[in-house]
Amino acid sequence: MRISELSMAKWGFTLRQWSAAVTLMILASVTTAPAAELETIDSPATNTIEALRYPGKEMKEGFLNSAKQIEALIQDDPDEAANYVGLADVQIFLWCYGFAPHAEVMPLCETSVKKALELDPNLAAAHTTLGVVLLGQRDWDAAERHLRLGIELEPTRAQAQHWYALYLAAMGRHDEARKQSLRSFELDYSSGMTIGRSSILYFERDWQGMIDLLKPTIERDESYGPAYDWLGMAYVQEQQFDKAIETYRRAVELSDSLAEVLAGLGHAYAISGREEEARQVLDKLHRLAKRWHVPPVQIAFVHVGLGENQEAIDLLEKAYEQRSWELVFMQVEPWLDELRTEPRFIALIEKMKFPK
Repeated sequence: MRISELSMAKWGFTLRQWSAAVTLMILASVTTAPAAELETIDSPATNTIEALRYPGKEMKEGFLNSAKQIEALIQDDPDEAANYVGLADVQIFLWCYGFAPHAEVMPLCETSVKKALELDPNLAAAHTTLGVVLLGQRDWDAAERHLRLGIELEPTRAQAQHWYALYLAAMGRHDEARKQSLRSFELDYSSGMTIGRSSILYFERDWQGMIDLLKPTIERDESYGPAYDWLGMAYVQEQQFDKAIETYRRAVELSDSLAEVLAGLGHAYAISGREEEARQVLDKLHRLAKRWHVPPVQIAFVHVGLGENQEAIDLLEKAYEQRSWELVFMQVEPWLDELRTEPRFIALIEKMKFPK
Protein backbone atom coordinates (compact mmCIF):
# COMPACT_ATOMS: atom_id res chain seq x y z
CA MET A 1 0.00 0.00 0.00
CA ARG A 2 0.97 3.62 -0.46
CA ILE A 3 0.60 6.41 2.04
CA SER A 4 -1.42 9.24 0.53
CA GLU A 5 0.13 12.64 -0.12
CA LEU A 6 -1.46 14.04 3.05
CA SER A 7 -0.99 17.82 2.90
CA MET A 8 1.53 20.50 2.08
CA ALA A 9 2.31 20.68 5.78
CA LYS A 10 5.02 18.23 4.86
CA TRP A 11 7.10 20.71 2.87
CA GLY A 12 7.62 24.42 3.17
CA PHE A 13 11.32 23.85 2.55
CA THR A 14 13.43 26.98 2.91
CA LEU A 15 16.83 28.42 3.77
CA ARG A 16 15.94 27.97 7.47
CA GLN A 17 15.54 24.33 6.57
CA TRP A 18 14.19 23.09 9.90
CA SER A 19 11.41 25.60 9.64
CA ALA A 20 9.20 23.74 7.29
CA ALA A 21 10.47 20.44 6.11
CA VAL A 22 10.23 17.74 8.74
CA THR A 23 6.97 15.92 8.32
CA LEU A 24 5.53 12.85 6.75
CA MET A 25 6.91 14.08 3.43
CA ILE A 26 9.75 11.60 3.73
CA LEU A 27 7.35 8.72 3.95
CA ALA A 28 4.40 10.24 2.11
CA SER A 29 5.54 9.14 -1.33
CA VAL A 30 6.74 5.75 -0.12
CA THR A 31 4.98 2.48 -0.68
CA THR A 32 4.63 0.99 2.79
CA ALA A 33 2.37 -0.33 5.49
CA PRO A 34 -0.87 1.47 6.37
CA ALA A 35 -0.46 4.81 8.14
CA ALA A 36 -1.84 3.41 11.37
CA GLU A 37 1.08 1.02 11.59
CA LEU A 38 3.60 3.77 10.95
CA GLU A 39 2.17 5.83 13.76
CA THR A 40 3.33 3.25 16.26
CA ILE A 41 6.96 3.82 15.29
CA ASP A 42 8.78 6.14 17.67
CA SER A 43 10.23 8.55 15.09
CA PRO A 44 9.76 12.34 14.73
CA ALA A 45 9.62 11.84 10.98
CA THR A 46 6.27 10.10 11.35
CA ASN A 47 4.60 13.24 12.72
CA THR A 48 3.13 16.14 10.82
CA ILE A 49 4.94 19.45 10.80
CA GLU A 50 2.49 21.00 13.24
CA ALA A 51 3.17 18.21 15.74
CA LEU A 52 6.97 18.46 15.61
CA ARG A 53 8.87 20.81 17.88
CA TYR A 54 12.27 20.66 16.17
CA PRO A 55 14.37 18.77 18.66
CA GLY A 56 17.76 19.27 17.03
CA LYS A 57 19.84 16.15 17.42
CA GLU A 58 16.73 14.04 17.95
CA MET A 59 15.51 15.29 14.58
CA LYS A 60 18.56 13.78 12.93
CA GLU A 61 17.84 10.48 14.64
CA GLY A 62 14.30 10.69 13.29
CA PHE A 63 15.62 11.06 9.77
CA LEU A 64 17.93 8.09 10.22
CA ASN A 65 15.08 5.99 11.58
CA SER A 66 13.00 6.94 8.55
CA ALA A 67 15.85 5.90 6.26
CA LYS A 68 15.96 2.48 7.92
CA GLN A 69 12.23 2.04 7.43
CA ILE A 70 12.45 2.95 3.76
CA GLU A 71 15.46 0.71 3.16
CA ALA A 72 13.44 -2.18 4.60
CA LEU A 73 10.61 -1.35 2.21
CA ILE A 74 13.03 -1.36 -0.72
CA GLN A 75 14.26 -4.79 0.28
CA ASP A 76 10.67 -6.03 0.32
CA ASP A 77 9.76 -4.37 -2.99
CA PRO A 78 12.82 -3.29 -4.99
CA ASP A 79 10.71 -2.33 -8.02
CA GLU A 80 8.65 0.43 -6.36
CA ALA A 81 10.03 3.76 -7.60
CA ALA A 82 8.43 5.90 -4.91
CA ASN A 83 10.44 4.15 -2.18
CA TYR A 84 13.69 5.32 -3.76
CA VAL A 85 12.38 8.88 -3.86
CA GLY A 86 11.58 8.64 -0.16
CA LEU A 87 15.11 7.46 0.61
CA ALA A 88 16.57 10.26 -1.50
CA ASP A 89 14.45 12.82 0.34
CA VAL A 90 15.84 11.69 3.69
CA GLN A 91 19.36 12.34 2.40
CA ILE A 92 18.30 15.79 1.19
CA PHE A 93 16.96 16.63 4.63
CA LEU A 94 20.14 15.48 6.33
CA TRP A 95 22.13 17.74 4.01
CA CYS A 96 19.87 20.77 4.01
CA TYR A 97 19.33 20.74 7.76
CA GLY A 98 23.08 20.68 8.21
CA PHE A 99 23.19 17.31 9.94
CA ALA A 100 25.58 15.89 7.35
CA PRO A 101 27.86 17.35 4.68
CA HIS A 102 27.02 16.99 1.00
CA ALA A 103 29.75 14.42 0.38
CA GLU A 104 28.37 12.13 3.06
CA VAL A 105 24.75 11.86 1.96
CA MET A 106 24.11 13.31 -1.49
CA PRO A 107 25.83 10.59 -3.57
CA LEU A 108 23.31 8.08 -2.12
CA CYS A 109 20.55 10.59 -2.77
CA GLU A 110 21.51 10.86 -6.44
CA THR A 111 21.77 7.10 -6.83
CA SER A 112 18.37 6.58 -5.24
CA VAL A 113 16.50 9.16 -7.29
CA LYS A 114 18.06 7.98 -10.54
CA LYS A 115 16.93 4.45 -9.70
CA ALA A 116 13.42 5.81 -9.18
CA LEU A 117 13.47 7.43 -12.62
CA GLU A 118 14.81 4.25 -14.16
CA LEU A 119 11.77 2.45 -12.78
CA ASP A 120 9.29 5.23 -13.56
CA PRO A 121 10.52 8.03 -15.86
CA ASN A 122 7.30 10.00 -15.34
CA LEU A 123 7.28 10.05 -11.55
CA ALA A 124 6.78 13.72 -10.72
CA ALA A 125 8.27 13.57 -7.23
CA ALA A 126 11.45 12.01 -8.60
CA HIS A 127 11.99 14.89 -11.02
CA THR A 128 11.51 17.39 -8.20
CA THR A 129 14.02 15.56 -6.02
CA LEU A 130 16.50 15.31 -8.88
CA GLY A 131 16.12 19.05 -9.32
CA VAL A 132 17.29 19.54 -5.74
CA VAL A 133 20.21 17.15 -6.28
CA LEU A 134 21.25 19.25 -9.25
CA LEU A 135 21.06 22.41 -7.16
CA GLY A 136 23.66 20.85 -4.89
CA GLN A 137 25.81 20.15 -7.95
CA ARG A 138 25.31 23.77 -9.09
CA ASP A 139 23.90 22.64 -12.42
CA TRP A 140 21.38 25.45 -12.41
CA ASP A 141 19.82 24.95 -15.85
CA ALA A 142 19.32 21.21 -15.41
CA ALA A 143 17.89 21.81 -11.93
CA GLU A 144 15.29 24.16 -13.35
CA ARG A 145 14.34 21.71 -16.08
CA HIS A 146 13.61 18.94 -13.61
CA LEU A 147 11.82 21.22 -11.14
CA ARG A 148 9.58 22.45 -13.94
CA LEU A 149 9.00 18.89 -15.16
CA GLY A 150 7.93 17.85 -11.67
CA ILE A 151 5.21 20.50 -11.84
CA GLU A 152 4.17 19.63 -15.38
CA LEU A 153 3.72 15.98 -14.44
CA GLU A 154 1.72 16.79 -11.30
CA PRO A 155 0.48 20.41 -11.31
CA THR A 156 -1.46 20.11 -8.05
CA ARG A 157 1.53 19.00 -5.99
CA ALA A 158 2.20 21.99 -3.77
CA GLN A 159 5.66 20.90 -2.65
CA ALA A 160 6.85 20.86 -6.26
CA GLN A 161 5.48 24.37 -6.76
CA HIS A 162 7.27 25.58 -3.65
CA TRP A 163 10.62 24.02 -4.56
CA TYR A 164 10.48 25.82 -7.88
CA ALA A 165 9.58 29.09 -6.13
CA LEU A 166 12.72 28.68 -4.02
CA TYR A 167 14.82 28.10 -7.13
CA LEU A 168 13.41 31.25 -8.73
CA ALA A 169 14.07 33.28 -5.58
CA ALA A 170 17.65 31.99 -5.38
CA MET A 171 18.22 33.09 -8.96
CA GLY A 172 16.89 36.57 -8.18
CA ARG A 173 13.74 36.09 -10.27
CA HIS A 174 11.52 37.51 -7.58
CA ASP A 175 8.39 38.31 -9.61
CA GLU A 176 8.25 34.73 -10.86
CA ALA A 177 9.04 33.37 -7.40
CA ARG A 178 6.19 35.36 -5.86
CA LYS A 179 3.68 34.02 -8.39
CA GLN A 180 4.94 30.46 -7.96
CA SER A 181 4.78 30.75 -4.19
CA LEU A 182 1.21 32.00 -4.32
CA ARG A 183 0.28 28.95 -6.40
CA SER A 184 1.73 26.61 -3.80
CA PHE A 185 0.01 28.55 -1.01
CA GLU A 186 -3.32 28.26 -2.81
CA LEU A 187 -2.85 24.50 -2.97
CA ASP A 188 -1.95 24.29 0.72
CA TYR A 189 -2.24 27.07 3.27
CA SER A 190 -1.03 25.07 6.27
CA SER A 191 1.36 26.48 8.84
CA GLY A 192 4.24 24.77 7.05
CA MET A 193 3.42 26.49 3.79
CA THR A 194 3.04 29.79 5.65
CA ILE A 195 6.72 29.43 6.50
CA GLY A 196 7.48 28.56 2.89
CA ARG A 197 5.64 31.68 1.77
CA SER A 198 7.57 33.72 4.34
CA SER A 199 10.86 32.55 2.86
CA ILE A 200 9.94 33.97 -0.53
CA LEU A 201 8.96 37.27 1.10
CA TYR A 202 12.30 37.22 2.95
CA PHE A 203 14.37 36.91 -0.20
CA GLU A 204 12.16 39.55 -1.80
CA ARG A 205 12.87 41.74 1.26
CA ASP A 206 9.25 42.31 2.14
CA TRP A 207 9.77 42.43 5.90
CA GLN A 208 6.35 43.83 6.75
CA GLY A 209 4.72 41.18 4.60
CA MET A 210 6.53 38.54 6.66
CA ILE A 211 5.39 40.10 9.93
CA ASP A 212 1.79 40.31 8.73
CA LEU A 213 1.86 36.66 7.74
CA LEU A 214 3.70 35.24 10.76
CA LYS A 215 2.10 37.01 13.69
CA PRO A 216 -1.33 35.41 13.05
CA THR A 217 0.44 32.05 12.68
CA ILE A 218 1.88 32.43 16.18
CA GLU A 219 -1.48 33.54 17.51
CA ARG A 220 -2.96 30.27 16.23
CA ASP A 221 -0.14 28.19 17.72
CA GLU A 222 2.13 29.86 20.26
CA SER A 223 4.48 26.88 20.29
CA TYR A 224 5.09 26.76 16.53
CA GLY A 225 8.85 27.33 16.42
CA PRO A 226 9.46 28.10 12.74
CA ALA A 227 7.21 31.14 12.85
CA TYR A 228 9.36 32.64 15.62
CA ASP A 229 12.55 31.99 13.65
CA TRP A 230 11.32 33.77 10.52
CA LEU A 231 9.63 36.52 12.49
CA GLY A 232 12.93 37.13 14.26
CA MET A 233 14.60 37.56 10.88
CA ALA A 234 12.00 40.10 9.84
CA TYR A 235 12.40 42.08 13.06
CA VAL A 236 16.19 42.17 12.59
CA GLN A 237 15.78 43.62 9.11
CA GLU A 238 13.31 46.18 10.46
CA GLN A 239 15.90 47.02 13.15
CA GLN A 240 13.45 46.14 15.91
CA PHE A 241 16.22 44.43 17.81
CA ASP A 242 14.54 43.92 21.18
CA LYS A 243 11.62 42.18 19.48
CA ALA A 244 14.01 40.19 17.33
CA ILE A 245 16.00 38.89 20.29
CA GLU A 246 12.90 38.00 22.28
CA THR A 247 11.47 36.20 19.27
CA TYR A 248 14.69 34.34 18.48
CA ARG A 249 15.05 33.21 22.09
CA ARG A 250 11.67 31.56 21.83
CA ALA A 251 12.67 29.96 18.53
CA VAL A 252 15.86 28.57 20.10
CA GLU A 253 13.86 27.14 22.98
CA LEU A 254 11.38 25.45 20.67
CA SER A 255 14.09 24.06 18.38
CA ASP A 256 16.25 22.61 21.17
CA SER A 257 19.04 25.00 20.16
CA LEU A 258 19.21 23.84 16.57
CA ALA A 259 22.41 25.34 15.14
CA GLU A 260 20.90 27.57 12.48
CA VAL A 261 18.33 29.00 14.87
CA LEU A 262 20.99 29.59 17.51
CA ALA A 263 23.06 31.36 14.84
CA GLY A 264 20.12 33.63 14.11
CA LEU A 265 20.01 34.63 17.77
CA GLY A 266 23.77 35.22 17.77
CA HIS A 267 23.47 37.43 14.71
CA ALA A 268 20.66 39.41 16.35
CA TYR A 269 22.77 39.92 19.46
CA ALA A 270 25.76 41.01 17.37
CA ILE A 271 23.99 43.41 15.06
CA SER A 272 22.23 45.07 18.00
CA GLY A 273 25.55 45.73 19.75
CA ARG A 274 25.30 43.00 22.40
CA GLU A 275 28.75 41.63 21.62
CA GLU A 276 29.29 39.61 24.78
CA GLU A 277 26.13 37.61 24.27
CA ALA A 278 26.90 37.19 20.57
CA ARG A 279 30.30 35.72 21.41
CA GLN A 280 28.72 33.33 23.88
CA VAL A 281 26.56 32.03 21.04
CA LEU A 282 29.58 31.85 18.75
CA ASP A 283 31.44 29.79 21.36
CA LYS A 284 28.50 27.41 21.68
CA LEU A 285 28.36 26.94 17.89
CA HIS A 286 32.05 26.05 17.85
CA ARG A 287 31.48 23.55 20.66
CA LEU A 288 28.57 22.03 18.78
CA ALA A 289 30.76 21.75 15.68
CA LYS A 290 33.18 19.58 17.64
CA ARG A 291 30.37 17.10 18.38
CA TRP A 292 28.72 16.90 14.98
CA HIS A 293 28.56 18.65 11.63
CA VAL A 294 27.59 22.34 11.80
CA PRO A 295 27.44 24.13 8.44
CA PRO A 296 30.15 26.82 8.29
CA VAL A 297 27.55 29.28 6.99
CA GLN A 298 25.80 29.26 10.37
CA ILE A 299 28.97 30.33 12.18
CA ALA A 300 29.65 32.93 9.47
CA PHE A 301 26.21 34.40 10.20
CA VAL A 302 27.36 35.50 13.66
CA HIS A 303 30.74 36.77 12.43
CA VAL A 304 29.00 39.04 9.91
CA GLY A 305 26.88 40.49 12.69
CA LEU A 306 30.07 41.22 14.61
CA GLY A 307 31.61 42.95 11.60
CA GLU A 308 34.26 40.24 11.21
CA ASN A 309 33.99 39.99 7.46
CA GLN A 310 37.21 38.15 6.70
CA GLU A 311 36.44 35.45 9.28
CA ALA A 312 33.00 35.10 7.72
CA ILE A 313 34.41 34.77 4.21
CA ASP A 314 36.89 32.14 5.43
CA LEU A 315 33.88 30.10 6.55
CA LEU A 316 31.96 30.74 3.34
CA GLU A 317 34.92 29.46 1.33
CA LYS A 318 34.85 26.33 3.47
CA ALA A 319 31.10 26.08 2.83
CA TYR A 320 31.79 26.32 -0.91
CA GLU A 321 34.15 23.35 -0.73
CA GLN A 322 31.54 21.41 1.27
CA ARG A 323 28.74 22.32 -1.16
CA SER A 324 26.63 23.70 1.67
CA TRP A 325 22.95 24.08 0.85
CA GLU A 326 22.81 27.67 2.09
CA LEU A 327 25.10 28.92 -0.67
CA VAL A 328 22.37 28.25 -3.21
CA PHE A 329 20.83 31.49 -1.90
CA MET A 330 23.97 33.60 -1.58
CA GLN A 331 22.94 35.97 -4.39
CA VAL A 332 19.84 37.04 -2.49
CA GLU A 333 20.54 36.37 1.21
CA PRO A 334 20.10 39.76 2.97
CA TRP A 335 22.63 39.23 5.75
CA LEU A 336 25.37 38.71 3.16
CA ASP A 337 24.92 42.27 1.91
CA GLU A 338 27.72 43.39 4.23
CA LEU A 339 30.13 41.26 2.20
CA ARG A 340 29.11 42.10 -1.36
CA THR A 341 31.89 44.62 -1.97
CA GLU A 342 34.60 42.32 -0.57
CA PRO A 343 36.86 41.02 -3.39
CA ARG A 344 36.96 37.51 -1.93
CA PHE A 345 33.18 37.38 -1.71
CA ILE A 346 32.85 38.61 -5.30
CA ALA A 347 35.24 35.87 -6.38
CA LEU A 348 33.17 33.30 -4.48
CA ILE A 349 29.97 34.41 -6.21
CA GLU A 350 31.72 34.06 -9.57
CA LYS A 351 32.83 30.53 -8.69
CA MET A 352 29.19 29.56 -8.11
CA LYS A 353 28.52 30.32 -11.81
CA PHE A 354 24.94 31.43 -11.30
CA PRO A 355 22.96 32.08 -14.49
CA LYS A 356 23.30 35.64 -15.72
